[in-house]
Amino acid sequence: MSRSNSLPVGTLNNSREMRSLARRSKARWKELDKGCLLFEHDYFTIEPLAGEIPARSKRDIVITYNPQLAAMCEVGAYLDVVGRNDRIPLALKGQGVGPKCQFSYDALDLGDVFINSIHHYEVMLQNRGSIDARFSLNQTSSLFSSKFKFKPSHGTVPPGEAQAIRIVFCSDIIGILNETFHFHIQGSRTDLAIHFKGRVIGPTFHFDTDEIDFGNVSFNFMHRRAFHLVNTSEIPMRFRLRVPEDQGKEKEFECIPNAGLVLPHGKQKITLDFLSNTVQEYNAHLVVDIDEVGENLHSVPLKASCIVPNITVVQEALDFGRGGLCFVGHPYDMELEIKNDTPLSAKYDIGLPPDDDPIRRKVDIAVEAKKGIVLATSVHSVKLTLTAKLVGSVHLPIYIRVLGSDKRIPVSLSAKITGPVVSIDQTTLDFGRVSVLSEHQRRVELENESPIPAVFSCRLHNKSNAFSLKNAETTIPPRSSYSLPVYAFLDDTTKFADELVITVANSKDIQVGLVAVGTGTTLVPSIPLDQDVDFGNIFTTTNTKKTFTMYNKGKRALQITWGNDRSKPKEGEPPFTFTVAPERATILGKGEQEFTFEGYNDKPGRATERFVCKLAKTHKLVFRPTVVGMFVVPLLEPSEKVLNYSYIWDASIEEPTGMYQTKPLTLRNVSPMTLTFSLRTGAPFTIDKTEYSLRQGESCTVHVDLFAGYRNDRMSHKLKTKLTIAYKDHPQRETIDLVGDIVFPNLTLECGGVSLNPVPGDEKPKGIEFGCILHETEKRTEVLVTNSSKVNAKYEWIFEQVGLDRVSARGERERDPNPSMAGCAAFDILPIRGFLKAGESEKVEFIYHSQSAKKAKATAVLVVEGGPEYPLALNGESSTMHFRFDKSMLDFGNISYERHDERELFLYNIGKVSFSYTVDLTQMKQQGCVEVNPWSGQVKGGDKVRLLVKLHPRMPDKIDDFFQVHVAHFEPHSIYVKAMGLYPAVLVTGSSIKKIPPPGGEEIMEQARRNLAGDAKKYFLRGGVGTVHGGTMGRKGFDDMNKQQADINEEVERIYFTRVLQRQIAAKKEVPATVKWATPADEAAVEVKKETGPYAKTFDGKPVIACYTLDFGTVVKGEPKKKTIKIVNTSSTPVSLFIDKKLLAQTGISVTPDKITKLAGHPTYAEQALEVHLVTKGEKAKDVSFGNYNLTVPIEVRGGGYITLEITAFIMVPQLNVSHTPLDTPLDFRTETFLLDGSIKERGTTVGETRVISLQLKNPLPLPCEWNIKSEVKRSQPKNQFICKPERGVLAPKQKCNLSVMFVPFEEGLTNGVLNIKIAQNPRSIQIPCVGLGEELKLSVEPHILELPPVLPFTPSETTFVLRNRSRRAIEVYALAFDKVYLIEEEILRAVKIYDSDGIGLLQPREVGGALDDELLEKYFLTLEAKDAELSKAIETVDEDGNQVAEGDARGDSAPMYSAPAAAVGATYDTVLGPVIVVTGPPLSGKTTVATQLAKQYHADIVFLDATFDSILHEDTANAAYIKNILDPWPSEDPQPFKESVIADVLSSRFNACPNGVVIDSLVCKLTTDKAATARAIIAACENREVHFVVLDTDEQCIELREAYIAEENALAMQEASRVPEISEDDYDAMDAAARREYEKGLKRSRKCKKEAKAATERRIQLCKEREALEVKQSIIATLDKEEEARLAAEQEEAANAKGKKPPAKKGAPVQEVEQAPAEDSSPLGLFKRQYHPLVKAIGSVHTITYLNNNETSVEEMVQMLLSEEGLPPVMSNQSAEDDLSQVPPPATYLRQERPKPAKEVKECPWFQILSPQEKEKAPEPVAAQKSKPKEVEEVAPPPQPTRWVLQEDEAVSLTLRFCAGTVLDEGYEETIEFGIVGSKQVVPLKCRATSVYPDIVRDPRLTFTTRKCIKKG
Repeated sequence: MSRSNSLPVGTLNNSREMRSLARRSKARWKELDKGCLLFEHDYFTIEPLAGEIPARSKRDIVITYNPQLAAMCEVGAYLDVVGRNDRIPLALKGQGVGPKCQFSYDALDLGDVFINSIHHYEVMLQNRGSIDARFSLNQTSSLFSSKFKFKPSHGTVPPGEAQAIRIVFCSDIIGILNETFHFHIQGSRTDLAIHFKGRVIGPTFHFDTDEIDFGNVSFNFMHRRAFHLVNTSEIPMRFRLRVPEDQGKEKEFECIPNAGLVLPHGKQKITLDFLSNTVQEYNAHLVVDIDEVGENLHSVPLKASCIVPNITVVQEALDFGRGGLCFVGHPYDMELEIKNDTPLSAKYDIGLPPDDDPIRRKVDIAVEAKKGIVLATSVHSVKLTLTAKLVGSVHLPIYIRVLGSDKRIPVSLSAKITGPVVSIDQTTLDFGRVSVLSEHQRRVELENESPIPAVFSCRLHNKSNAFSLKNAETTIPPRSSYSLPVYAFLDDTTKFADELVITVANSKDIQVGLVAVGTGTTLVPSIPLDQDVDFGNIFTTTNTKKTFTMYNKGKRALQITWGNDRSKPKEGEPPFTFTVAPERATILGKGEQEFTFEGYNDKPGRATERFVCKLAKTHKLVFRPTVVGMFVVPLLEPSEKVLNYSYIWDASIEEPTGMYQTKPLTLRNVSPMTLTFSLRTGAPFTIDKTEYSLRQGESCTVHVDLFAGYRNDRMSHKLKTKLTIAYKDHPQRETIDLVGDIVFPNLTLECGGVSLNPVPGDEKPKGIEFGCILHETEKRTEVLVTNSSKVNAKYEWIFEQVGLDRVSARGERERDPNPSMAGCAAFDILPIRGFLKAGESEKVEFIYHSQSAKKAKATAVLVVEGGPEYPLALNGESSTMHFRFDKSMLDFGNISYERHDERELFLYNIGKVSFSYTVDLTQMKQQGCVEVNPWSGQVKGGDKVRLLVKLHPRMPDKIDDFFQVHVAHFEPHSIYVKAMGLYPAVLVTGSSIKKIPPPGGEEIMEQARRNLAGDAKKYFLRGGVGTVHGGTMGRKGFDDMNKQQADINEEVERIYFTRVLQRQIAAKKEVPATVKWATPADEAAVEVKKETGPYAKTFDGKPVIACYTLDFGTVVKGEPKKKTIKIVNTSSTPVSLFIDKKLLAQTGISVTPDKITKLAGHPTYAEQALEVHLVTKGEKAKDVSFGNYNLTVPIEVRGGGYITLEITAFIMVPQLNVSHTPLDTPLDFRTETFLLDGSIKERGTTVGETRVISLQLKNPLPLPCEWNIKSEVKRSQPKNQFICKPERGVLAPKQKCNLSVMFVPFEEGLTNGVLNIKIAQNPRSIQIPCVGLGEELKLSVEPHILELPPVLPFTPSETTFVLRNRSRRAIEVYALAFDKVYLIEEEILRAVKIYDSDGIGLLQPREVGGALDDELLEKYFLTLEAKDAELSKAIETVDEDGNQVAEGDARGDSAPMYSAPAAAVGATYDTVLGPVIVVTGPPLSGKTTVATQLAKQYHADIVFLDATFDSILHEDTANAAYIKNILDPWPSEDPQPFKESVIADVLSSRFNACPNGVVIDSLVCKLTTDKAATARAIIAACENREVHFVVLDTDEQCIELREAYIAEENALAMQEASRVPEISEDDYDAMDAAARREYEKGLKRSRKCKKEAKAATERRIQLCKEREALEVKQSIIATLDKEEEARLAAEQEEAANAKGKKPPAKKGAPVQEVEQAPAEDSSPLGLFKRQYHPLVKAIGSVHTITYLNNNETSVEEMVQMLLSEEGLPPVMSNQSAEDDLSQVPPPATYLRQERPKPAKEVKECPWFQILSPQEKEKAPEPVAAQKSKPKEVEEVAPPPQPTRWVLQEDEAVSLTLRFCAGTVLDEGYEETIEFGIVGSKQVVPLKCRATSVYPDIVRDPRLTFTTRKCIKKG
């Protein structure tokens, strides 16, 4: 009510006041009459609003409350009484109660649902309130939400009723669904939710066969198999079948059908046709693809074997005519029989000769069936028809081929043919100029002049397509004529010429020339382009195409271009609507090209484009087409744009009939094209038809239905969806809105802001829990009931009685018409019924009255008329209050400082009354380390609360504290907390590891000592689990460290780490920087200081607690280095360490392993080795440069901080200094000669010589340098070579070596080359240019052919010739046929060993005309003497095995080597090559130890033979293949024998890489067991090195003692490794069962190892004692032997003196000091002794053999004995090596001598003789003439003829060739005399021809008497 002015109230004591009151009262009544002061409100109404009450009477005022919202409404009204000054207030309050709805279930599991299957479900929406519930579905946009349709999706549920909602689910996608839908209830604050879950799966199916096997099939035969595809699912299945292996152009497998639809639980018959076109075994699969599901879902194997049968012919030759004649043109038939003996049918193909075969001009063969089938095991006949064309014998081959096989069966056809003769009227037929692509005709007249019919055939000589003959064969009757038509069809605009050949039987061919010229064009389109190309009506935004083909009927390729008349759209013009593709194309002759007109336009209307087609080269216009089209859009005109549906529940309307609504919709096609479209809509709307097709102007009517009760839950809701129109050929979509409003009476229930409406699917209704309260008390709860629907709701509350409900026929519960409230005395409801208008609310109060120790339960149901029912459960109880804690102390034990641990503390409410609690942490000394969750709360009766106490030490320190818990009104309860904070501590050890002390080390050290003093030690040493005896003493890595100092170092690290953590906590403002950490060790506040140096770094916010340095020293760039360090866990718990590999990327450093997990701690203190690799080259080392290298590698200790490795190195690359400077100056091998005139003449190196220039290489750096050198010469230059020796090597630091560079010419000319010196691990190479000039020795013979005139036998004939030196130096020439000196020289050169492995030797230069070198001749003579001595002695010796061996074999070849020139080539390098020392001996004799010590003395490399051979197995060389064959021979081959030369070659390559020397550890080799052969191979591999053999001697006792030492050492190591630290009883009791078992196992293992070590020590002591006793015995025996020896020597001396003779000289000790072991001794020592004697013979007398006994001598003493007494070469220092190599030999030239091949037999020239001019007169006759001369003419032989001549530069000598023969040869005498040049392989021939004849008299009188006269007789 509106406020009004107060009326005066008082005493009316005079008339004035009465008048004034009457006046004011009258004015007020006027205002009341106007209504401006009356009460007005939306929810409250008062009737009447005004009136009069008589005195002492009363009147009823009716106040009506009609809420519109489910909420509390409060309003004030005032009663204005006339005569009262104050108004009487009236407070109006009302509670609006909304609808209360719930689903019959709130969750539904759909299970497995097939794709595209339709499933129907139903859920009931119940209105439990007293008002109508209007419901509507909220739209969602999840994946599967659109697959659900709800009907109805909105509506109204009257009170007490239920609405059935139908749910339709159909999914076209596969997956797991989990969808929740929300329904809005009008007037309710919360939505109702219903949840669906399930899985959409594809169809299930299978084949009725497991395998399809065709078996053996014939090639190219069809085979068929039938089977079924069975659909075992509930939905139809669309399938596709394919064979993935069948990917060829011609498919071999075909499925009928290959796709289709299989109904649910149906099957489809499948026929598989198989036509094999490949001879093979088929193993394929028939694969099934399911549309919209996936591919390759199932497969069945396909198997077959394709075989080609073998066929034969009965007759291989057919003779037509049976040997007689066959007339031309007459056909002759014969049968060809083909036989098939196989069980498979075969297809055959008869091949005839091609048409261009010459045999086809004579005969025409016709086959009745060229292709056919020969059935299995049958004979097939083929009819052949032969028609003759030409006369003569005909042999025609034909071939029969079986399909699938390349084999052809030949059949020969033969016949003899005869025929007539024909003449023509013209020889040339000219067509003239004719149009192309048109047929033109001319005729040739033929006349048959023979008496028989003339069968002729015509053909074109060139077989061109321009000319043709339609009647190529015909018959001319006898003596008649025939007109032959010839056609011309030209396909190009050029001149065509051909020749018509008329072949007539039994006649010559007739040729007629054909000539024609073509005009026009050869392009022909498939559609007419001379008129418009009309596309008709076209949809917009749709690409349309029209394809046509352009044929090129000509032979030439034509290139054409297409263009638009509009070359380019101008500004403002529309773009091209139509285009042609391709715009440019080349059409080959007789080819075709496909062109496409494409159109696209997004705007409707008519479009026109004109195109131009031209030839590309000539720009000749060919076509000018116009393309047009009309673009339109699809258009439907609906009768309505929106269809509105409305349903409001009415009790008077019958259900469910009245819940259906139908509305028509008319659609009319207003577009010019026929429209095909489909309609779609969503639930709950349905349409009577979905597919339509309307022509222009047609219309259709669609009926759209809505069922309001589709949800069946009587919940009000609104729904909106669309009717979608989709066109078939256009992307345009149109929609029509479908709107529905469904209203039921619905109510909502709310208590304390929580909805009490039932949840769909929840069987247990929601309710009001009064809980447990004290005895004899009550508790009230209000529930707000609101009408959330648009209709009025009438409701009432009833108490549900179990067993009194009834179920109606339609499934709804029927209530007792007289519900009772009996039995519910504990609960009250006020009010119990009501009526709410739409939107009104009302409060309902629920009261619980507690009774003594009793429980009360009831169910109240809110029934709404026309809507759902709303059940509400009521529960209450009464009791008293009690509580307790399960523990009072929490011991966390040892815990990592950074981790947190949790303990459970339970507070039990052992009563039934709830109480509250609160946790108080303010009393704790160390704030922030304990958290309790939840820290406060309410504990219900009989329940418990779990208090999770979380402890986070944050420091490695001790914690002993407490906190309090306040429970209700009771006193606080204290809970004590104990723990020890730990951190993972590790130790890094290694040979190159150093630890960096932390900042403030001295102060921290003092504090550590204080902490470890006294009883405080147990708190800090590994968290109390370790002690002095059980902690440090048992750790690995502390053997060499003071035990007490180890504990102090660990405590220092802990204190430093604690300080760092304090600083971090202070920085985070968690605690003050000087926080007091109360521990027994340190009671004072710790001032935190900031770190400096390497400890200042942090990683991921974690500090560095330890720093170590790892120095790699000097590292070669590119050479990987590795260091090994050890990580020892010194803490009590397992630790894990991690290294981030990403931080090390491109740094060159890698650590393996990069992570260590759970490294054991106390008591084993495990350790883990880490390998740190440094790579300085490649992708991993991009950041690595030369010089100092520094890198910090952080190692994360999980649960702690970081430890860092500060890695340092100095990186460099090897370098070489070359004596030749500057390097860009060429190394010139040319020489200069000063002539007499003062000029300088440049000379080169003669072919056959070698020029040597020496260079010196020096290694200036302090690291070894490995190098190799190669020479390079361009191919375009003369084929001369630059050779370097040695080609590779290794220089020690500061070492030098000489390098010999040789220029070897092979032909004349200037050669430029480059010496490329590559240094290992250095990317830069040294290049030295080289220049060499090659010169050839040239000799010419003039003339080169000599012909002497005929002479009588024994008559000499002479002629002259000239030998000319065309070289630039003097030469010595000899005649091979007459000179014998060169044969002797070759024999000497073959015998002397001066050649390398390539057969090349270098000799001192030889003077022109001089003899061989004296040293070479001396070597040859010594060799001859040695051979003569061996032959004369012929002494044989017998070896230990009983075999006879020549003495020379045992001694070896002792002939000296010729090495004077070779010493100059690379000699200086050989002098610095270290020796090769071979250490051998029996097992356990100390070979490896002695070899290692010798290698240290010589700075040499240790070589193992097996490792050397294994290193080359991966190479692709002959040596590697040979070694592989020995180690692993092929099964089909015999193992190859051991070749010492191959092994020597491999070892030589290995030795070259070791310049300082080689020490070979043992002669054991897996290639052979023959140690003598291995020794010989080693000697052969050391050409320029000294070889020494060191043989170690031992005995059985020494070997046994050495084995005992080794066994003792191993046992002691095992004992140390298995040692288990001692622990106290308390520590043992604190262990769990698993830890105790491990500890006991360790003790047993330790005791066992200790026992074994003791036994090994006792055995070693016993053997030592036995050895000492044996040595004493041997010493006594040796003394006695010496005395006996001295006595015998004295007696022999006395006897000799008495006889006057000298005493015999003492013989030296035998070379073989080691006795041969007995044959039965199979021990390793015995085996070695048996192999010793062959080894000595293999070594020979030249090499040194040293025997050692290492029983009492140390290794160092043995090595010094070898160096001083046993003849090993002395060890040279680097300085002495430098002094020896400082001189570089000068350049020199040598004669390059190849090893001469075995001498060939030189053909003698007995008839010819060469004479010098001065010796011409005294020269003898040729030898042959002397032998054949008669005795009476023989004379004394003169001196021998000259065979050698010296020619200076450009000098010539004239020689005489004399011929004299004693016999006559008819063919004459012809010889070739060859001339050679000393030092060169060049040979110059001289051909000589001569004739020796006797005189002959002509016996023909006509020739003798040229003038004759005939005289007549008588």
